[in-house]
Amino acid sequence: MVFPSVYDMTNESMTTVRKQHFWEYFSGDSVNSRWRTIYNNQGANIIAINDAVDGGAIITTATGSGDNGSINFNNIHQFSHNSSVCISVWRQPTNTSVVSFVGLTSNLNKWDTSSERSIVVAKSANTNYQLRTASGLAVSEGTDGSVAIDTSFHTFKMVLGASNNTVSIDGVADITKTTDLPDIALEPYIGMETLTTASRTTEIMYYEAYNT
Repeated sequence: MVFPSVYDMTNESMTTVRKQHFWEYFSGDSVNSRWRTIYNNQGANIIAINDAVDGGAIITTATGSGDNGSINFNNIHQFSHNSSVCISVWRQPTNTSVVSFVGLTSNLNKWDTSSERSIVVAKSANTNYQLRTASGLAVSEGTDGSVAIDTSFHTFKMVLGASNNTVSIDGVADITKTTDLPDIALEPYIGMETLTTASRTTEIMYYEAYNT
């Protein structure tokens, strides 16, 4: 088969514009510069490539209770609030006094009540993984799933639709949320917080987001 261009080899035709799509394997010597290196809401937190087989990247908090930080796209909102997908592979090496957030947001500060978001949460005070969303000033504490939080890597697929947001864990549908859904464009967000006077870490191997 002959194609009129390289673009046509991987897309329907030159008349079909490919939608926003990116993926990150967190490999090499440093985190790719498309990510804002780290946004520190509190404390001097760091992110680095994890020097281990299939290590990905590792976010480490400072040692003050409440110290937290994130990596993000620095207010470049490329993904739809109601027709996008976010896939991530990550874990918490310890589940004591820690909380991790991975997904899409409109604001770099996840605690700001003006921040719209749809994120998967692993918090030591909870039993299971949770989907937390917010729309404008309507802040939701989230909907619990059925999968217990542990220290293993899991694959999370979050689908943002017009009437609900859903999460599948390791290929199995687990959470559906229909309230307080975001209604403006969002950006990738990976963050964490220590809830004690000791540093905590979150390890992430893969992140992908695309518009549908």
